[in-house]
Amino acid sequence: MSEAALKARLRKKIIERGVFQEPGYTPYSTGKPDHYYEGFKGALWIEYKWRPRAAPCQVDLTKNMEPRQRAWINRARANGVRAWVAIGIGKGMMVVNIDSAPADMATIFITEKDFVQLVFETVGESL
Repeated sequence: MSEAALKARLRKKIIERGVFQEPGYTPYSTGKPDHYYEGFKGALWIEYKWRPRAAPCQVDLTKNMEPRQRAWINRARANGVRAWVAIGIGKGMMVVNIDSAPADMATIFITEKDFVQLVFETVGESL
């Protein structure tokens, strides 16, 4: 599997829950997260990464994200915008920058099914 396949699979499952989704990538906007999700509870940007052979404790975001990506997410969060980094690891997801994150970033490791549920609970169904 690839990062593109991971994003496509998760996108499909999240859309099935009734969440509005739009890809964030354009060739003119470097650093912008991969996907934008929106529902009646608010909006969320997610930058996806795929590290199939890494253990959660081995993922170093300073090496896995471009400086512009880190800057974009840090700026968004400083402005009160929800922005996460979701890393596919084997059959699970490591999610960084969840809303309850302190300044040093909170991290959780969950299944893909629970990840889809977490996104749905965070933004809600689109009206």
